[in-house]
Amino acid sequence: MLRALKTAITMDAGRRRLALRCGFELVRASAQLAVVRRSAISPLLGDARPALDPAGLAPASDADLRLGIEVGRLVARIAAVLPWHPGCLRQVLACRRTLTARGVETVIHLGVADAATLGAHAWVSVGNIVVNGAGQQEAHTPLASYRGR
Repeated sequence: MLRALKTAITMDAGRRRLALRCGFELVRASAQLAVVRRSAISPLLGDARPALDPAGLAPASDADLRLGIEVGRLVARIAAVLPWHPGCLRQVLACRRTLTARGVETVIHLGVADAATLGAHAWVSVGNIVVNGAGQQEAHTPLASYRGR
């Protein structure tokens, strides 16, 4: 935790503001998902679509992609130091909200591992690149995608 604080102090002002926004959105998503009924989660994610493969989406601009990657990393780093360790759904909501506020279009993807375990995972992409939740999505079958509003 002290290392994270030291890192935040040494950031330039613009990146520090971005990190604060990511942290705020992560806390907001965690609080929202803790109190909302399961039937009300889907509208929080965006407009539901059949599962989309991120590799098949149109590429984003270089600036949007750089920002998406930075936000994805910041959200993951902040989630790792929070005492409740927000999971993938809370992280992708925080990424989506932070990026949408900056005019970047995102797609949230939901998938399951297999019928026996019902392990689920969420990841978010900017264009055709996964910016948060990468690595685990290969082990999950995509069920739905949600475009931002």
